[in-house]
Amino acid sequence: MIQLIPISHNFQEDTYHVRSHVLSPEQDISVILTLRGKQENILSILEDHLLETTSATAWEDAKEDGDFTYITEHYNQHIKSLEDTDLQDVDILLAVIKDTILTVSTVGDAGAFLVDNTITTQITSENTSRYEFSMLTNGEITKGSSIFLASQNIQELLGNELLQELSVLEKDAFNSVITTLLKREVEQSIHLVRIRHPQKVANRLGKKEVDNYMNIARNTGKKWIHSLKQHRIWKYSQEKMRNMINLEDKRQQYVFLGIGMVILFLLVYMLLIGIGNYITGVPAQVQTQIQQAKNLVEESSGLTNNQESFEEKINQAEDLIFELKKQNIKTKEIQNLETRIDILKKETYDIQTVDLTQASSLFSIEGIIDPIGVIEKDNKLTLIGKRKLIPDVVRDSNFPEAIEYPQGNEAQYFSSNEAGKIYITTNSHHVLSPSGKSINYINAMGGKGWDFLGPIDTYGSNLYFVGNKEDQIIKYVPGQNLTFSKKTDYLPKKLNDILDIGIDGGFYLLMKNGQINRYYSASNKGIYPLTLNKIPNTWSINPKESAQIITSDRLSYVYIQNGKRVWIFSPNTKDYKSIKSLDYIAQLEIKTNEKLESITVPRDGLIYATTSKGIFEVGFEVVDGHLTLLR
Repeated sequence: MIQLIPISHNFQEDTYHVRSHVLSPEQDISVILTLRGKQENILSILEDHLLETTSATAWEDAKEDGDFTYITEHYNQHIKSLEDTDLQDVDILLAVIKDTILTVSTVGDAGAFLVDNTITTQITSENTSRYEFSMLTNGEITKGSSIFLASQNIQELLGNELLQELSVLEKDAFNSVITTLLKREVEQSIHLVRIRHPQKVANRLGKKEVDNYMNIARNTGKKWIHSLKQHRIWKYSQEKMRNMINLEDKRQQYVFLGIGMVILFLLVYMLLIGIGNYITGVPAQVQTQIQQAKNLVEESSGLTNNQESFEEKINQAEDLIFELKKQNIKTKEIQNLETRIDILKKETYDIQTVDLTQASSLFSIEGIIDPIGVIEKDNKLTLIGKRKLIPDVVRDSNFPEAIEYPQGNEAQYFSSNEAGKIYITTNSHHVLSPSGKSINYINAMGGKGWDFLGPIDTYGSNLYFVGNKEDQIIKYVPGQNLTFSKKTDYLPKKLNDILDIGIDGGFYLLMKNGQINRYYSASNKGIYPLTLNKIPNTWSINPKESAQIITSDRLSYVYIQNGKRVWIFSPNTKDYKSIKSLDYIAQLEIKTNEKLESITVPRDGLIYATTSKGIFEVGFEVVDGHLTLLR
């Protein structure tokens, strides 16, 4: 199976902009596109045209390349309307993979490089047109080979020796090494994709694994000998031996020589057995356990539509792998099993990846604000930062002026009510609310004003907070002149370890242990736990990471964010007074190099994800209980 690993390295001070896409328009077809240039507006025009042409392409059999030339010829025709000065700094790579057949063409300095054993060959022409696609390369990706597609000449940038080392690394190791290398050594933006056709190898321990086992044996032996020497019986035995043995006696010399030779032969025999094990593979008992895990994984692959049976098999396989890893046994087979299990879980539990590293922020906000979230109202966005916000942002228009929070306040949590009124809690126990081009303090009557301000939500005109001991919901009712009444405890009894709250008429309480409780004040049920149906065994809450539960009377689903994961649930009824359970729909894994600050869900089908790099839009739809991401 052909393996694609995209890598994006963006160097902030580079005058070039680089963009890349890895698309799958049909099964067994992949399209790779990279663009590099100095003029971002020109790059956007070329990018949009190529993506639109690709989406309109009718794909042919693997041996045909008419679909590829359709894209390149349309591009060549399209750029005739542009000036040469617009295109002089543009580098483009377009590649299509059908099964194991690669077709690739480049413009400018972009390139494709084949690494096969110790030979690195540029397979795209070095004399490509400065502006147009003029030549294409077509051929089969052979087993054991790797191909690097890059936005510029990666052979000159990294060198042949390094490319050869990178070509044979497993996926996780490659990701780690190349990412670290580019960050430390390369002061320019570069996007690349490694294409690899793995070659099946015999199941033998590598040198590092053999060394690992030898070190364990050596250290264990040292500890055993050291502990023996500390024992009183050792010293006692030494004294007895000295008294009994006379090394001047010839007979005793021959006896000890014979014993020594027997011991020597035994040691040599054991050493040969050990070396034989290392050469021929892992020990038989370990191989049996690996085979058992393989069989369980294979059985579970046919049970992806039966969650209970799938989990039974996959849990047994994971237990076997855990036992092997406890013995410090690490082989390629175990790594492959873990990868296979991860893939099966994603298929069974409908876990989908949202790759923000390949996405563009809706707005260029770096250096303007440090965003923690966004609120949408009437097709306008308010971008909320740590120290200031930008109100009434309209897409594709100029930014309004950012407004700083008064007296150095830093935002922690935020929410808005149905009327669009925004409330922001700060690190100095204040509540702020923007109005026009100013930001006002909101006051609380009585006592010392606002109590500890934990996670905040609104319903109607009221404000609700998680209490300072995380065991109560604090309610504030609005008064006059930007003030709220004194706090009141909202829950009928204390409940430990509340992480966050969501309100849709009743209250959802997200707990640190992953339980979701429900409370509706007009009901006599009190606080009760909700049943989570179809919940995958990947479900867990890490209270040390950011956590949100998002719902409202405008949303059909319940959204839970924890760290870089987002779960989507459907209540058993639309009547908020009668909700008893939540049905699991899907899980999103947000791929980002930065912390996921928050998500906002203005309506079903749209999620705004906020990181320090900007605001990203995630579109989706749910049909018959299955989620589909909209690209």
